[in-house]
Parts: sequence; structure tokens; C-alpha cells
Amino acid sequence: MADGKIRYWLYQWLQRGKVLVVTIMAFIVLGVMLFFTYNFTFLSPVKKAVQEFSMTDIYYQILQETGKPDTSPLITIVDMTEMTSRRDLARALEDIEACGPKIIGVDIILEGRKDDVEGDDMITQVAANYQNIIWSMKLTDFVDDELEYGDVIRSFFTDSLEVQEGVTNMQRRLYGGVKRRLDQGWLLRGQLMPSFSTRVLNGYADKTIYDTEIQSIDVNFTPTNFTVIDADSVLMHPELIADRIVLFGAMNEEADMHYTPLGKIPGIVLLAYSIQTLLSQNQIVEVKGFTLWACSFILIMLTYWERVKRKKWIVHHAHPIVQLIIGFPIVSSIISFLWMALALWFAFLLFCGYDISFNLGISFSAIAFLTTAEYSYLTLLDYLKLTDFSNEQ
Repeated sequence: MADGKIRYWLYQWLQRGKVLVVTIMAFIVLGVMLFFTYNFTFLSPVKKAVQEFSMTDIYYQILQETGKPDTSPLITIVDMTEMTSRRDLARALEDIEACGPKIIGVDIILEGRKDDVEGDDMITQVAANYQNIIWSMKLTDFVDDELEYGDVIRSFFTDSLEVQEGVTNMQRRLYGGVKRRLDQGWLLRGQLMPSFSTRVLNGYADKTIYDTEIQSIDVNFTPTNFTVIDADSVLMHPELIADRIVLFGAMNEEADMHYTPLGKIPGIVLLAYSIQTLLSQNQIVEVKGFTLWACSFILIMLTYWERVKRKKWIVHHAHPIVQLIIGFPIVSSIISFLWMALALWFAFLLFCGYDISFNLGISFSAIAFLTTAEYSYLTLLDYLKLTDFSNEQ
């Protein structure tokens, strides 16, 4: 008797809460799929693809293909790809200084002394004479999450001179993948080291705008044109140097290319986007956790509710031709596609207007399982129909 009452109650509840139940089942199916993806080694390529996926990449691509990028008025890149000697690098930095930049960020690490003694002396003199240069350094030999790195690569003159330096490492877990985040502080044998981008921006502002204790931000890759001039023609364009942030590095060095949401770009441009994000304070805010899952659940429930209402409308519509056209599978698929396109467009507007990134990957994945969830729901309902409720009514 008790078992029959439970079945009767469950049958009635399922009938009344169809939209909610099917939505929950779609999420359950998605959860099972993710469980297998993350716990079976042969699915590791799928796991990596899921981890690397970000809706912001799609938003940036839309902006890149449809919009006209603005030109940064504060950041200029000086390309030194063709320069091979340290004396040429020293002369180029002196030319830049002659044009009155506010701060210079040098994305080059000059390891060890070379046979060119004069060139070594010239670049050392530049480092000694100018205090508005941020020199790059790179941390190596990762130890653990507590100490992070155990060694550092610096330019040779830092042993004898006190200069400003910043770490150019990007997120360790993303090496070989897409670069999206900037760490503002790194640990060298447990000691906090500031990032290159943070040091450049603080130098430009003549004060500490960003504390290195703030560990990580999402870089804003809204397509931007950064002015690029050749290192040997700096004196011909002083207006592009004066009072600006000048980044000195290679634009065409294959070893220093990185994959980003905008495609493959030079490391110096990646640093420019990082600095611009700090400068504008328009970092991307990614919707995460409970808020993301709750919004996704509502979107899935609205999607299925629309399907149910459309089916009822088709059944009750008087004209058979309209029933045939609207009920045709291709037409139904087009309507579903347009519905998801509308959701994507709304998320895109949210991204453009407020720098908020909503990951529709969860929603779209669950939508793909709605048919399976509905079939499971109907199967459960058919099973409960076989129960004799005569004694319960």
C-alpha cells in the first residue's frame, strides 16, 4: 500500500512538473558524461578540450571579424627583431630615451657576457643611466605550489646594478595552450616577485596601482591596434614615444609566439594586452560557480518550455498545413538553432557592454541532451503507468 502511494504521488508529480524534471535529467546526463570524461584516461583529449574551452574566445573572434579595432593612445611597441648586436640594442634604447617616454619595458633577457665587450659595456651603461626601464626576467625550475619556482634567468648586468625587473612568465598550466590570464605576482623560492606588466604600469603611474598580492586576472583581449615602429626609425617618430609606455621587443620571433583568443600573437603584443587590461581596469569578469549553474539551469528550462509550448500549439492549431510545416523536423531544428543564437547574442552584448563573460558551453551541452532526457522521462512515466492505482484513487 505504501509503495503504491509513493508511485501514485510520483506519477502525479512527474506529470505536473514535466519541464522541471526533464531539465534536471538533462543536467544528470551531462554530469555523467563529464564524470566519464574526467575519470577515464582514454578520454583525456576530450578532457583537455573541455578545460581549454572558453566562450570569451568566441566573443573576441566576433569582435575581431566584425569591428574596427581602436588604436591604443598610450602604448607603443618598438620592434627590434632585426637587431643582433648588443651595441645596436643600446643605441636603440638611447634613441627611445631621447624621445621622452614615460616608461620602457624591455622584453629581452641578455644572458651572460659575449665576445662583444663594447656592446656589453654599452648596454650596461644604458641600464645604469636610465631608471625608467623595466627589464624582464623569467622564472624556471618549478618546485611546488608553495615555493613555485627555484631559479631565475636575468640579464647579466643585474649582478652589479640595481635595476627594476618584472617576471614575464605566463600561467604555467597553460603552456602549450591558450594564454588568457595574467599572474601579477610569482614566487621565487617562496619570495614574491612582481610581474613585468605590473611593474611597467606602476612605473607609468609613478605609484603602486596594482599590488602583487593580487595574484591573477583575466586579460582583456578586445581587439586593439598597437602602434609599432622599427627600432632604427625611432627618432623619426618622437610623437609616438613621448610620455607613452614603450615596449621594446621582437614582433617576428617565432620562438616568442603565443596562442591567445585572437590567434597566434607575439609575446610583446601579449604583454601589451596585459598592461592595457591593468591600465583600463577593464578585466574580464567570468561568471562562475553557483551563479553560472543556476543561470544555465534557467536557460535550459526555458528552452525545453518553449519546445513543449510549441508542440502543444502545433497539435491544437486548426490548419493542417501549418501543423505540417511547423512540426517538420528541419523547421523545428531551425527554431531551436535561432533560440540558441538569441542566447549567444544576448551573452555577447553582456560581454561587450559590461566585460562579463557567461560560458554558454554548459547550457548548449545540456540542450543537446534534452531529447535523451525527454525520452528517459517518458520511459519512467510509462513504467509508472503500469502500476495499479485503483486502490489509491
